[in-house]
Amino acid sequence: MKKNNLIYSYLSSLSKTIENLDVSLVEEFFSLVITTIRNNNVILLGNGGSWSNAVHGATDLNTAFEFINARSYAVAMGEDVANILRIANDKSFSRIFLDKIKLMLREGDLVVGLSTSGNSRNIINVFKFIKKNYPKINRILITADSGGKCKKFATSVLSFKVNNVQIAEDLQQIVFHIIYLLIMKKTYVPKNVK
Repeated sequence: MKKNNLIYSYLSSLSKTIENLDVSLVEEFFSLVITTIRNNNVILLGNGGSWSNAVHGATDLNTAFEFINARSYAVAMGEDVANILRIANDKSFSRIFLDKIKLMLREGDLVVGLSTSGNSRNIINVFKFIKKNYPKINRILITADSGGKCKKFATSVLSFKVNNVQIAEDLQQIVFHIIYLLIMKKTYVPKNVK
């Protein structure tokens, strides 16, 4: 069988991007998750493949939180399709996360935006609102390349040095799997957790 260059090229790019990943940013994300689960929740935002990764990430985080008896929850905004469609139809798609987050956000929560471009208007709107109204709430942007317009509203940016949506989405999952494993291995357990 003839060697498929696309396969090797993709895997090579993925490997190089992993090798160049700034591990200190993953450690910072882990630290913020641990701080948050003392009393608060992790709220994940994303569109398209990044939304799917947010749902998967929330599931992994909830499994880990349950394992260490944390009194926290991770939620991927957008699972309530009827409400999303109502907001998009009646107002604007750019408000689908903002209107709901205004109802549920609490001081101490952690908001994580997954956007490979960093230019997702509905995530920018949430980060901008939080920066103005809840400046102490941590807002992590997990993105690729430059981080787009959203980075100026984030408190922390975990950026993958790649200009490839698929590889950036692969790395989103890798980061969540690392966080999951760190929690499951009880690398650090908050004081309020048994």
